[in-house]
Amino acid sequence: MDQIEEQIKKLKGKIKHDPEDYKFYYELGTLYVQRGELHYAHKMFKEALKINPAFTPALLMMSIIHQENTEESKKFLHQAANLNPKDLYVFNNLASIYVSENKFDEAIKYWEKAIKVDRNFFQAYYNLGLTYSKLNKNKAAEKYYMRALELNPSDCYTLNNLGLLHIKQGKTKEAQALFQKALEIDPKDVFAHNNLGKLLESQGKDLKALNEFKKAIEVDPNDIYINNNIGRVYIKLGRFKESIAHFNKVLKQDPRDLYALNNLGNLYINTNNWNKAIDMFRAALKINPKDTYIRNKLGQSYLHYGKIRKSMLEFKKSVLADENDLYAHNHLGLAYLKLRHYGKAADEFAKTLKIDDKNIIASNNLALSYSLMNKPGKAIDQFKQSISINPEDAYALSQLALLYSKINKISAAITYYKKAIKINPNNSNSHNNLGLAYYLSSKYIPAMKEFKRALEADPNNASAYDNLGIVYLKIGELENSVDSFTRAINFGVNNSTIYNNLGIARAKQNKLYDAIIWWKKTLKTNPEHFEARFNIALAYTELKKFDLAMEEYKTILKIKRGFLPSYINMADILLKDKPAESKKLLKTALLIAEKQKDVKYKKIIKEKLKNT
Repeated sequence: MDQIEEQIKKLKGKIKHDPEDYKFYYELGTLYVQRGELHYAHKMFKEALKINPAFTPALLMMSIIHQENTEESKKFLHQAANLNPKDLYVFNNLASIYVSENKFDEAIKYWEKAIKVDRNFFQAYYNLGLTYSKLNKNKAAEKYYMRALELNPSDCYTLNNLGLLHIKQGKTKEAQALFQKALEIDPKDVFAHNNLGKLLESQGKDLKALNEFKKAIEVDPNDIYINNNIGRVYIKLGRFKESIAHFNKVLKQDPRDLYALNNLGNLYINTNNWNKAIDMFRAALKINPKDTYIRNKLGQSYLHYGKIRKSMLEFKKSVLADENDLYAHNHLGLAYLKLRHYGKAADEFAKTLKIDDKNIIASNNLALSYSLMNKPGKAIDQFKQSISINPEDAYALSQLALLYSKINKISAAITYYKKAIKINPNNSNSHNNLGLAYYLSSKYIPAMKEFKRALEADPNNASAYDNLGIVYLKIGELENSVDSFTRAINFGVNNSTIYNNLGIARAKQNKLYDAIIWWKKTLKTNPEHFEARFNIALAYTELKKFDLAMEEYKTILKIKRGFLPSYINMADILLKDKPAESKKLLKTALLIAEKQKDVKYKKIIKEKLKNT
């Protein structure tokens, strides 16, 4: 038998001996409260009040055990207040109930009554400070907190709450001093460490903030709020693994914590772990199915994970919930782009711009849609619209330049690439593209400079090495050309164009066997690469490997029957030993040239027929 059970047994004996002593019933009721047996407690307090209706402690206990029913609880407290208009705890409890009902004026009235009874009643001043702070009546809140601290200078709750009030008032130095004072009194004050951490974080002092949160978590390792705070700071510091660990710790305590679920979802997006991001946002959406932010994030995760139809379903649901949801319209457009439904994509981006005509992302996406629809004029106009929204949008400038390059307006392309580079001088692709524009303008030295700048910005830019190799090839610097193509290949680029270019460079160095090796690699990467096959045929011809050359020319004619250089070169090979076959090939070539209305090759073939 435990100690409480023994006390209950004794009190029951006393009641049996003296059933009119209300104090026995009261004491027995308090024991039942301790054991959580509120039904029996209620009976005992009721008996006590039946004997002595003016016994306020029993009324107070009745109000406590009925606290879930605020009306019932208030009834008992009002009875107690009428019986004893100077009972501070009755006023305090009544005020607390009114606060829970958001009846702040009533609450304030009872705490002020308590202060009239006792000018030094600390609890009333503290609670008035809390209440006025909730009402954003900061001066009144500060007055009552200050008075509470006069009465109890070591109360950490008051120090912390006054500190929070000072933050609202913009008095951050005073707030910090109060949190530090609380920690001097109690170095394990979780509330103070957390408040100080949040203050330091708001000042951009993330490492110092993290230190405070860690001190708090040492005291209470499972505190959800602090683990969430640590997770958030780790995100800012780019320490995603540690952040994920703390948010997962939160979810072990509370699997329905939306803050942790959303942050984990975003972390998994940042680390391209789309499957886990989907899990987090789906779990969050089950808790709050009307939250379009969560739904859109789920849609974004599906989109990047390749589940485009599922992503579209989520974005469409968001649009149904809010037809002005910019994020949903824009991402629905991106989903249509992935499906190559460029017209529908353009419609969604246009809807986004109708809601917000300054939305630069939607404007750029609309321009991209027009470009993919092969409407360069509309795409150019839309990118210009983007630039009017933000003249320093390097993406719009570089894309506009690319479009001008595609329609052979190279001078305009150069102008816009230069503008993009002025805004973002370290963008390797912009330098590379500007170099290409110079190359197309036959400005090889400026082109070379831009390709080199592209490589300064990104030493791993294989495309820039390839383009630099092409320029070196054009100006006859063959060693540099081979070196540039080789560097591009060394970055692991399996690119048929680079292999072909390296073959051309080696051929110009008269290293034809080496050139053939690279052209064969070109064909292995891209069997349809016509130029590489023709280059092999030419090399075999030059090496006098006529049988091999003839095989390649014949293969070329299977791919492209009307390719006249193959007929001519085959005729040249056969001329010495098989002049009749050579002449026959040339006549066939002439018929093809006439059919193709190719004046140049007609003249060449006729000249060769004369000499056959």
